[in-house]
Amino acid sequence: MIFTAQAEREEAEDSVEALRTRVKAVLMANDDSTADELITRLTRAQDKAKDISYEWTRKELSLCNETARSEDRIREAHEALTLAQQLGGQPETYEEIFQAFDVAIGSGQGMIVDIDDGGRTELSHDELAEFKDEIQMGEGISVLALTR
Repeated sequence: MIFTAQAEREEAEDSVEALRTRVKAVLMANDDSTADELITRLTRAQDKAKDISYEWTRKELSLCNETARSEDRIREAHEALTLAQQLGGQPETYEEIFQAFDVAIGSGQGMIVDIDDGGRTELSHDELAEFKDEIQMGEGISVLALTR
């Protein structure tokens, strides 16, 4: 897609440059009516070149955003897999949740948790010990993933 965008941009720029060259030649020949017509065509070609550039820039940004979202989903899946591998499964009981905190603290990792009242939260390694101490039994919390 990026190569297509670049090719279309270059084609539009080449067309504009060719028209500029013709306009200069016609102006040198003092052919005002032809120059007026070519200047009008040049203006349209410049506008079209801008439109092409804007359209492809929008498509490229959309692709970059989509790629970033996919990379985030892959990272989250990898982090969840790492958690399950290190703990032998997804922690469900409070004992397993506290064990997950201990593993993360001991290995220098952070953690992504889902709290009933607070939603999804990413905790750095430095925040884990304090957060663990504040967990109340009966509080709805689940550990989603370990992070680097």
